Formats: sequence, C-alpha cells, structure tokens
Amino acid sequence: MNVEELEREISQLPAPELKQFSQWFDEFKAEQWDKQVEEDILSGRLDTVAKQRVQEAIPFPKKTTLAQRESLHQAGERLDAKLRGLGLGEDELLEDFKQWRRQRGNA
Repeated sequence: MNVEELEREISQLPAPELKQFSQWFDEFKAEQWDKQVEEDILSGRLDTVAKQRVQEAIPFPKKTTLAQRESLHQAGERLDAKLRGLGLGEDELLEDFKQWRRQRGNA
C-alpha cells in the first residue's frame, strides 16, 4: 500500500475509528521520537547543547565562589547523564526547542 492509498483509506474511516487511529498514530510518533532522542543521547550529540543551555538558564552571580561553580558543573553533568538516559539527541533537542519557540511566537 502506498501513501496515497493509505490516505484514501484513512479519509474514509468513520469518526470513532478515525479517533482511534489518531490516538494510535500520536502514540506511534511519540515512540519514534523517543527512540531517536535516545539514540542522540547515547551518541553524545546532546552533550554540548545541554551544557550551553544550563549555562544560559542559570545566571551566574557577578562573583561566584568555587563551591558555586562546582555545584553548577555537577548539575550540568547530572543533566547530561539524564538526557543520555532519556535518549535525547543534541540536534533533535535543539530543533524541538526552536520549533517550540516558533510556535509560541518567541523566535
């Protein structure tokens, strides 16, 4: 079955079945995205962007202590590990963030 045939079949579904298909397809897309994100984290593609985002999101006081800098560094390392554990890739995470900002009209 090609895409056109699939589109034709979907367009002819009764409303309850279309709703059921839509829910399944949303879940399917989410699973595919999760898999891609996991691959990206495992590949290390998110490491740099995660560190940059942590640095941008957490403002540094004008004079930070060594303990404060070390604490922020450790937080960044934990975030990197968490992103890798979730399978988030740097490129996809950055693109998703940019898309989210465009949708909100903040880009």
